[in-house]
Amino acid sequence: MRPTAGPGHKALRDVLGVSLLERNLCRFLAAGFDSVVVVISESETALDEYISNRGRQLAECRGAKLRTLVEHEPLGTIGATAMLSPDDAPVLVVYSDNLTSLDFRELVETHQRHNAAMTLATHEEPFQIPFGEVVAQDHKVVDYREKSIHPIRVSSGLYVLGARAFRCLNEGERVDSPDLVHRLLRENELVVNHPHNEL
Repeated sequence: MRPTAGPGHKALRDVLGVSLLERNLCRFLAAGFDSVVVVISESETALDEYISNRGRQLAECRGAKLRTLVEHEPLGTIGATAMLSPDDAPVLVVYSDNLTSLDFRELVETHQRHNAAMTLATHEEPFQIPFGEVVAQDHKVVDYREKSIHPIRVSSGLYVLGARAFRCLNEGERVDSPDLVHRLLRENELVVNHPHNEL
């Protein structure tokens, strides 16, 4: 976003007059979440200022707590959750630039209903092949599809972590979401798919 939106942090970019961070914070509060944690880099003073002032006021109006976790080194897309306690689980992870109409409560309920170690919100994304797709059986062509579209299931970038997921995280270690999924699968932990059709 920086090349097109200027030097400011993308979480503070406005969408119709309201920053991405505030939109997501308001979604959490409207859904009844009473504890929200925002992970920031120690160099992100504008984010810290927003959270300490406007963000905290919004949270307090709804009887919720808002706090920050500070990354002194980049910890990847999900590594900062290791700074939380397994007692905090379930933990819903939403990235500041991820605007969605997905029901956050429903996602957490799916996670709890399945007693999962981790739950991924997923949706189908259509991908168009830039070539002619040939369908063949042995030496016989049975179909030819020009630039066909194939829907595939992709991560929507929203995750719920259960207490068992924390066993696969080490504080201070850089971990991306796919890494955590692979670790949990290697441990034969249950990773649940939450399919949706929301924006």
